[in-house]
Amino acid sequence: MKCRLCRNDFELPASWALFFTVRIPDLCSVCTEALEPIDLTTCCTGCGHPGGCPQPCDGLIQRSLFGYTPFVQEMIARWKYRGDAEIGRLFAPWIKQLARKVYPEADTFVPIPLHVSRAWERGFNQAAQLASCLPTEELLLRPEAGEKLSKTSGSREARVSHQFSLYEKEVTGRKVLLVDDIYTTGATLRSAESLLRRAGAADVRAVTLARALRKR
Repeated sequence: MKCRLCRNDFELPASWALFFTVRIPDLCSVCTEALEPIDLTTCCTGCGHPGGCPQPCDGLIQRSLFGYTPFVQEMIARWKYRGDAEIGRLFAPWIKQLARKVYPEADTFVPIPLHVSRAWERGFNQAAQLASCLPTEELLLRPEAGEKLSKTSGSREARVSHQFSLYEKEVTGRKVLLVDDIYTTGATLRSAESLLRRAGAADVRAVTLARALRKR
């Protein structure tokens, strides 16, 4: 069969166990080992950094599937900037499992939106793809496209502090789980969290495909 990441052919190991599995693995052993999943039992209870943080984190609680390693960085670049939408569909079931594990009480699932011009340029919203196995709802709008954060300078917190607005929907009392592709400083997710809390959300948390790692 063909690996859904590297596209190389690989053979499943001969085992009777394969006849009793619900789902045949989609990834070769090389790609599986390169992903480096984050251990939820030892990560920071706030930001989800693998191995914990020197001090407890305040604010948004979030968890990620993988560390943002060079392998994952290239994989996401291929997905977002070279149009390989299959990658987003591949990890959607994993995001669903992560969401149900870290926030089973969530009643509203919200992918971080792209501005319509950015979505048109890319052809898809990567966060919406990741959340496609969840019962999502559009609560957030991105009224201005702005410059790509990776190509601008200055404080990331300052650049994203006012980038969202809300649809005219009742938010009071909701338990919201945000979904995005990458957690770097957390500024984008905290901006969305702040807006939702001001609108009356009871709690806001987040899950992402990957998160940046501190330099050792």
